[in-house]
Amino acid sequence: MIKNTQKSLFVAIMISTLLFSCKENPKKENAKAETSVPANNNEKISLDVFSQYPESMGCSCHMSINKEDFKKNQFIFIDNNGSLPKLEENFAYVSLNGKVTKFMMTTASSTSKSFTNGEFDLIINQKSITKTSDEIWHIESTLILKDKKGKTLFQKEIVGTCGC
Repeated sequence: MIKNTQKSLFVAIMISTLLFSCKENPKKENAKAETSVPANNNEKISLDVFSQYPESMGCSCHMSINKEDFKKNQFIFIDNNGSLPKLEENFAYVSLNGKVTKFMMTTASSTSKSFTNGEFDLIINQKSITKTSDEIWHIESTLILKDKKGKTLFQKEIVGTCGC
């Protein structure tokens, strides 16, 4: 009985992974988010939506500016849901000025995740979480992008899902 349960769980995880990582990726260019702000050297920084997965994610969180963008696979933030054993191995992606940029996790708690890419810090603060199925949760969060001096460049409410 246990072997069948384990086998069924393994098959379910593999199917879920395939569903999340094998979606058709539209060839649409990155769209600009609502806000671009001046950085330290007066260069504007835009936080953009993107639809192509930079790499296979497995367990992950996919967040969008609103429900409509989420349904269209237009994401503003994707991470690997802290699924790797070492904190510093976990990562997230956002698109800055049209370029999908990788951030590495620096801290995590039950309601907050922080990432950095050396130039910017990215913070995700969860506001609400609702379980929608065995391994999927609907998430509402606040995304905050800061420069290295701690100045907030961008803050936006985002919605999406996390799961395996």
